[in-house]
Amino acid sequence: MTATGTTAAEKPSWIWGAGEAKENETIFFRKIVRLNTKDLGPGAKQVQSAKFTMSCDNGFEAFINGKKVLAGGDWNNARTVDVKKHLKVGRNVIAVRGWNEGSVAGLVGQLDIAASTSRHKIINTDSSWRASRSKADGWESIGFDARDWKTSRVTGALGDGPWGNVFAKASKGSGGTPGVPAPEHLTLAKGFKAELLHIVPKGEQGSWVAITEDHKGRLIVSDQYGHLYRITPPKIGEDASKIYIERIDAPIGHAQGLLWAFNSLYVVVNGGGIAGHGSGLYRAIDTNGDDKLDKVETLKKINGGGEHGPH
Repeated sequence: MTATGTTAAEKPSWIWGAGEAKENETIFFRKIVRLNTKDLGPGAKQVQSAKFTMSCDNGFEAFINGKKVLAGGDWNNARTVDVKKHLKVGRNVIAVRGWNEGSVAGLVGQLDIAASTSRHKIINTDSSWRASRSKADGWESIGFDARDWKTSRVTGALGDGPWGNVFAKASKGSGGTPGVPAPEHLTLAKGFKAELLHIVPKGEQGSWVAITEDHKGRLIVSDQYGHLYRITPPKIGEDASKIYIERIDAPIGHAQGLLWAFNSLYVVVNGGGIAGHGSGLYRAIDTNGDDKLDKVETLKKINGGGEHGPH
């Protein structure tokens, strides 16, 4: 298709999963994009630019062909980035994890692929995007089978209320969220580079308030009012989408302090805790070498709680 701008018929839609949006829910989206030489126009051999713009109420992480390319945590601040290097002639997939913290929810996005011939191929969010409330291994990859996923529900067009035209002031970069600056805005020492690995979806993983490193270089974090999570970061130079996050099923949580030492995880719990393990100091250990913390020992109970309780 040839275009010089976005007409009314080409406006992206605000979409969400089937049924009414729920508080603290996550929806996974996929859209197959087929790109061939005809899309580029006569004489054009490659894509000149591929402007990808997106916003989600309340936040999102977007992938193209399994590579994380964009993220945002403020629906009023759409994000945009050129994803030309991630596209290929043939079959491509856009995959998005969007989350809602309450009230209305929606995802809106557009991929504008431009060739040197001034020909554009526009891919908008619409009802053709597949959606699921269940996360599956490899959901963001090109080879994933999404035939069981449902069609997305359209809730409005770009410019409609309550959001308005969020693309009008889209900002460049990989994206951040309120209180978490985009990596390109950080001031770093010479020779260092920052990457945004993960935006914590509050509805899924709560609010992370404590962190430590275990004996294998993995990170252990705690939701303020929930469980512990273990993070295996991608290797240096590896794509940020390779991050692996798993919930630790040990009966301990609500931690305000974490320390890994002497093959044990020391946990300071603040408040009611989990499974009767309220405010106090605990040690979680792996008793059989299967890399799972299966035993929790109480070292000292501590009276108190709240914002200024045990930390």
